[in-house]
Amino acid sequence: MKLLKNMTLSLFIAVSTAGISSIAVAGAAEVAVDNVSAKVAEASQAIEGGSTQEEVMDLIRTAADLVKEVEVSDTLDVRRQRANGHLKKARLASKSGDLNAAKEHLAQAAKDFADLRKLM
Repeated sequence: MKLLKNMTLSLFIAVSTAGISSIAVAGAAEVAVDNVSAKVAEASQAIEGGSTQEEVMDLIRTAADLVKEVEVSDTLDVRRQRANGHLKKARLASKSGDLNAAKEHLAQAAKDFADLRKLM
C-alpha cells in the first residue's frame, strides 16, 4: 500500500509539473516568431542587395518552414496563418520574377509577425 501511495504521489507531481511547462512553450513561440522575422528581414535585404531569384526563394522558403515551429493559441493562429499567407504570396511573386511584389508581401509579413509578437 505504501508503494502504491508513493507511485501515485510521484505520478501526480509529474503530471502537475508538465502542466506548468506551458509557460516555457510560450517563450519558445516568441523565439520562433523572432526567427521568422529575422529570415523575412534577410529576404528583404537580399532583394535590395540584388540577389538572384532562387536565393530569395530559398530565404522565403526557410522563413515559411520556420513558421511551422510557431505554436500559438487558436485565437492567434488566424493571425499566424495570415502572415504565412503573405510569405506564400512573396514566394510566388519571387518565383514569377516580380521581386518588387515579393518585397511588398515580405514587408506585410514582417508587420504581421511583429503584431503577432506583441500579442503573445
